Amino acid sequence: MDGLGGAEQVLKMIARFHRNDAVYIYFLCEGKESQLWMDNEFRCSYAGTDNRIIAIYQFIRYIQRNKNITWDLLLSSHTNITGILGIIIRIGILRKKKFIARESTAVFQRFSGIKLFQYKMMYKLGYNSVDLLICQTNDMKMKLLNAAPFLSKKTHTVTIKNPIDLSLLKQTNKSVPYSKYIVSAGRFIDAKAFDVLIKAFQVISKSFNDYKLVILGDGELKNQIIAQCKELGVYSSVKMPGHVDNVLPYFKNAEVCVVSSRIEGFPNVLLQMMSQNTNVVSTLCAGGIAELEGVLTVETENHLVLAEAIMASIESKSVNNRVLFDKELAERDISKFMKELEGHCNYSTRCTNFA
Repeated sequence: MDGLGGAEQVLKMIARFHRNDAVYIYFLCEGKESQLWMDNEFRCSYAGTDNRIIAIYQFIRYIQRNKNITWDLLLSSHTNITGILGIIIRIGILRKKKFIARESTAVFQRFSGIKLFQYKMMYKLGYNSVDLLICQTNDMKMKLLNAAPFLSKKTHTVTIKNPIDLSLLKQTNKSVPYSKYIVSAGRFIDAKAFDVLIKAFQVISKSFNDYKLVILGDGELKNQIIAQCKELGVYSSVKMPGHVDNVLPYFKNAEVCVVSSRIEGFPNVLLQMMSQNTNVVSTLCAGGIAELEGVLTVETENHLVLAEAIMASIESKSVNNRVLFDKELAERDISKFMKELEGHCNYSTRCTNFA
């Protein structure tokens, strides 16, 4: 997809870092959201269809038209795409010098059944072509290699913390149409646990009845969340404006920013929240979150403790967190991420990204 979820945001940061080089981006989709990538000088190509089988065929045709190119760097951040690239490399259609892949989520903890079986096949068939596999946290790396021990024999796996582009964090002058609100953001999927957040907000609204809850994003469970809001009597106080191009002003002006997820690789939105606000609450949905100084953390799946943490954050006004957050974000700047990546896997400047 050419949207800007967490994995795509990281790919775009890396692409922008190489914007003075030859960066090619291929999307296995129709290109409905292509405007999100139009602000950079990338060479973007689209499969022209959302049918995955046909899209893969179109991609192979694209590679065959460029068969004389040996790519200096291939980069992927989705398990299925990494597996597809790896298989194409194995059969000799795609030539590369380096192939770097990044794990975008905790696959073995998040999925089951046929979908997990599909992911396992991608790990087994495609990942032996990967020169460097990046995990977002040590916890993610440990769980991945425990669940798929064969990867340690095929692929060099390292942990590199998620980056953030500090140069883009000043675009916060835009006003927002809400006051006194709690904000969260993400796709409306089960992993984001907006159902738990709604339950927590019902508790909060009893003490803070003039507050609103704003959830930014879209997704398959949005109608279900709307129905839950109506059932719990908080529908008029919960605002769901859909996709927002620039979430930073919403984070900056909120009373509290919240990550309510059940499971994540590592939530990039948490870093964005920390860049704009000093009152940040997060569930322990990924490794590494407990170590973030100043972030108020709670267990997953418990709406009562989440509500308590949000109310405590409203009342605390933790302005001293600014120093702690800025220090953490400076250590994650994209320039440091790229330096660490290059230290693990040397490559030249001409590259291509696959999102």
